[in-house]
Amino acid sequence: MSVWRLIALALVAFAAPPVIARLARAVSINERRKSECPHLLERVRALLREEFPDGPVAAPRGFLWWLSEPELAFALATPGTFALVVPNGRIKPKDVEYVAGYGSRIGCRDLRIYVHEQARVPAATVATDHNVVSIRTVRDCVCGS
Repeated sequence: MSVWRLIALALVAFAAPPVIARLARAVSINERRKSECPHLLERVRALLREEFPDGPVAAPRGFLWWLSEPELAFALATPGTFALVVPNGRIKPKDVEYVAGYGSRIGCRDLRIYVHEQARVPAATVATDHNVVSIRTVRDCVCGS
């Protein structure tokens, strides 16, 4: 066996597990999101359009977003606002860190998390990494939650 084949085999052996793990994480998040309320995202999109009629409200997705950033499946952004929609209502510290990190990376100052009205919200605002993330509830969802 040549040296180049050994190098290629070593590269594949070290590169394959992280790629497989990332793919499994992306599939898991996407499947879990399919079983949650799809109406909340559209309701939040309508609320953001009402609040910011001049700017676009779009999903901040790039090339292969479903693999690299599967959390963006339920995210919306305007020029100054980044919002993550959590349909199941259970806000984890990782969600807050994700909103603070990704929102500041794309240059948004207004960072938000939206949940159903009946969800238990830990606090109205949460601070992390010198960023303030506001947690807002949405009423009148089509699903009735």
